[in-house]
Amino acid sequence: MGHAPLSMVALADVSYNPSPANDWAPEHQVILGEFCIDSHEVTWGRYRACVEAGICTRTGLSVFHSTKVALFDPEQQNRPANNIFHNEAENFCLWDGKRLPTEAEWERAAR
Repeated sequence: MGHAPLSMVALADVSYNPSPANDWAPEHQVILGEFCIDSHEVTWGRYRACVEAGICTRTGLSVFHSTKVALFDPEQQNRPANNIFHNEAENFCLWDGKRLPTEAEWERAAR
């Protein structure tokens, strides 16, 4: 997990800084147990159902105009939801009987 120093990955125009701000470094071994992750993003239609159930909030939606419009636009209901705050994503996952992946799980799934 993580990343080798940038100088070792041929990104000479970007300087490597091992400070805590670069939490992706250094590269290190992580052992994960079994986990499941959805193969498709959460759609606006599914997120809207959570909002209508009174579980999910619209805090992020009030900040991003395009997101607020997408929630109620019938043409957007099968498109991936975006601009959702972390706590809203956690609430959605709990409502859906799931949880957010850990950073290590997300990186494993992405690789």
